[in-house]
Amino acid sequence: MGHNQDFMRLRLPLRSRPLLSGLLCAFALPVAARDLPAPVPVTCAVALPAASQVAAPAPAAGAEPAQPGDPQATGAGFIPASEPVGDEIGSEPELDAPHEPAAPVPVSLSIGTPDAGLLLNPVAMPESAFWTIRNPVETYGTQETVDYLQRAIESVQRQFPDSPRLVVGDISRRDGGRLNRHKSHQSGRDVDLGLYYAVGEAGDFRNATAKTLDVPRTWALVRALVTETDVERIFLDRILIRALLAHAREIGEDPDWLDELIGRHRNGMDAILQHERRHQNHLHVRFFNPVAQDCARANHKQLVDQGVLPPPSIRYRIRKGDTISTVARRYGVSTTSIKKANGMRGSFLRAGNSLRIPMQRVSVQETPVVIPPRLLPRVGATMEAAASDAAEAPGRP
Repeated sequence: MGHNQDFMRLRLPLRSRPLLSGLLCAFALPVAARDLPAPVPVTCAVALPAASQVAAPAPAAGAEPAQPGDPQATGAGFIPASEPVGDEIGSEPELDAPHEPAAPVPVSLSIGTPDAGLLLNPVAMPESAFWTIRNPVETYGTQETVDYLQRAIESVQRQFPDSPRLVVGDISRRDGGRLNRHKSHQSGRDVDLGLYYAVGEAGDFRNATAKTLDVPRTWALVRALVTETDVERIFLDRILIRALLAHAREIGEDPDWLDELIGRHRNGMDAILQHERRHQNHLHVRFFNPVAQDCARANHKQLVDQGVLPPPSIRYRIRKGDTISTVARRYGVSTTSIKKANGMRGSFLRAGNSLRIPMQRVSVQETPVVIPPRLLPRVGATMEAAASDAAEAPGRP
């Protein structure tokens, strides 16, 4: 799809996802204490499923089935499970016609990749009685990321009222890019999220064990992230993963779904829940952002041409004997563009330092971003597991 078209249409696949509201209007005001740059209007028309075609999330194992019209059972933004999802099983839903605003409006853009990206029109993580923000300077994300976080944490609160506040750690800087010690967290889609502890509120990240972790609450958080958001990865230490899975099996979660969650039949390849070293005190959550990613793809070139975003670039380590002219020739760019990208007035280069080299061409994805379906447990799998356990229990008829 060309970048000069007035509107981009993103056809979201049939999924059990809540309706993403407010995409074509200015987002909610950020926390007053954190000043945000003036939003950049972006033209991005998106076709969304009709409200009657959005299904409720799968209920947690042991939970009461959702009742029609019960907002506590279905969660904000969801419709009751009894509502129709399509004309028949396997049918392709019709999509609402995209709105065509008179003028571009602010939309969060997640540009590039988690480890080489930028963030445009950021949204600050708001304050809440359900969570505490570790560092307000580093908790900016896309609208989708912030919405997903709130939905998952509030889901835990619905299941476990009066839960201690969860620590929300780093997301991104307000303009994205490299964030201190992190390799990722550059495009508003990565979040460091604290854990729930058996002793109550921690106030900060704290190493946990299978005994000190509040396993039921932390499992409820992971489950909500998987079933109620467009999560891509959840990184956590394997010791805690084992504790969570043992609890999930104990309460009767779908065993096949749990196997898929950790990629057991694929040797862990492409699993959502994955082991990562030094992640015994927090979850590293990475979300797909259907709107922010695809709007960025469609608008990136225009925003670079307008000077709103810096051009694509690479880092080059200066070698002994390099001059700005030789480096410019090597990469086919002008010396002026190198100076501008690095804020240089002169031409002196020091060996060992690095230069940002603006590239004239970049490979741009021409097709809409493809978001895989959410990984949901089978309906009725909990009852099947319970019946199987009862039949196999010794001493029972």
